[in-house]
Amino acid sequence: MKEVFVASTSKHKLGAVEGVAREVFPEEESKVEGRKASSGINEQPVGHEETIQGALHRLEELKGALDATRSRYDLLVAFESGIFPVTVGKVERWFDLAWVVIEDGNGTQKLAHSTGIEFDAADVEKAKAKGFKTTTAGSMISERTGADSTDPHSYLTHEVVSRSEMLRQALKTALGQLSRSILEQ
Repeated sequence: MKEVFVASTSKHKLGAVEGVAREVFPEEESKVEGRKASSGINEQPVGHEETIQGALHRLEELKGALDATRSRYDLLVAFESGIFPVTVGKVERWFDLAWVVIEDGNGTQKLAHSTGIEFDAADVEKAKAKGFKTTTAGSMISERTGADSTDPHSYLTHEVVSRSEMLRQALKTALGQLSRSILEQ
């Protein structure tokens, strides 16, 4: 049995990991368990560095919690979503994407990011005015539209792509980069 621990209790993140575990390890049962872990950064990270820092902080918190209670795991997973400014022509546009960091039982880490989805600049500016420390652009999209603040992706893509689906693809990419050892254990 593969033992997989996720640095989150989010239904979107756990659902993504459970789905990928079934797909990547079809011959073996996987036990996926979520644990709360803080990112140690703003509620709304901006840029790759801050977002990756948040994912790595979550992973370290998860490892610390596991070190106190168990000695073995097959895979650790931590996600962090952030927003990223991109200038197109002379217009600043904003994209949301998630970074995932995974670590196998030997301590090998791999990172990958999800597909990005454009967020309305007005929602980003509203979150910024309220303070990225406590306010996300997703919560501003939710306030404006009634969409799920933890999955504005579904609303923004007219239910074509959910946040979980985006996280799944990033996780599969990171897993594919690990040595075959995790896939063949």
